[in-house]
Amino acid sequence: MERWVIIPLTCAVIGYLTNVVAVRMLFWPREAHHFLGFNFQGLLPKRQKELAASIGKLIEEQLLSADDIYETFSDPAVKEKITGGLVSLLRCRIDKMLPKVLANSLGKIWGDSIEKILKQETEKMLGQILDRGREYIETEHPISGMIEKKIAESELGALEDLVISASSREIKFIEIIGGVLGLVIGLIQVLFLGLWSH
Repeated sequence: MERWVIIPLTCAVIGYLTNVVAVRMLFWPREAHHFLGFNFQGLLPKRQKELAASIGKLIEEQLLSADDIYETFSDPAVKEKITGGLVSLLRCRIDKMLPKVLANSLGKIWGDSIEKILKQETEKMLGQILDRGREYIETEHPISGMIEKKIAESELGALEDLVISASSREIKFIEIIGGVLGLVIGLIQVLFLGLWSH
C-alpha cells in the first residue's frame, strides 16, 4: 500500500522540481560555468543579443514599422492637431517679439493674416519633416535596430523581472503541470508494478 502513495508523490515532486529548475535555467546562471567539459549558462544571458535581434525584427515586420508611424502622423486629424499647436506657439512668440503699440494697432487683421500664413507654411513643413523623418528612420535608424539595441543593452535582472511579471501565471502553470504529469506517471508505474506482481 505504501508504494501506491510514495511512488506517485515522489514522481510528482520530481516533475514539479524539474520544471522549476527548467524555468529558472531560462535566466540562471547569468555567467557561463564550465563543468565536465560542458558550458552552463541561462538561455536569456547566453542568447541576449540573438533574442534582441529577433524581437526587433519581429516588431518592425509585424507590429510597428516606419510606415505605421508615418501613416499615424499623416492622418488629417493628427496633422491638424500638430499644426494647430505649432501655429498657436508661433503666434504667441511673434506677439511677444513685436512692440505692443504695433501689435495693438494692427489688432485682429494682423492676427488672422499671420495665423493663415503660419498655418499654410506649417502644413507644408510638417509634410516635409514627416517625409525626411520616414527616410531617416528607414535608412539610418530602423525601428528593429533601436529595439535590438535597447534589449541587448538592458540589464539581465530587468529583463528577467519583465518576463516573470508578464508571464508569472504561465510560469506557475508550467511548474504545476510538471507535478501533475509526475503524479500521473507515478500512478501508471504503480499500476504496472501491481499487474506484474500478480
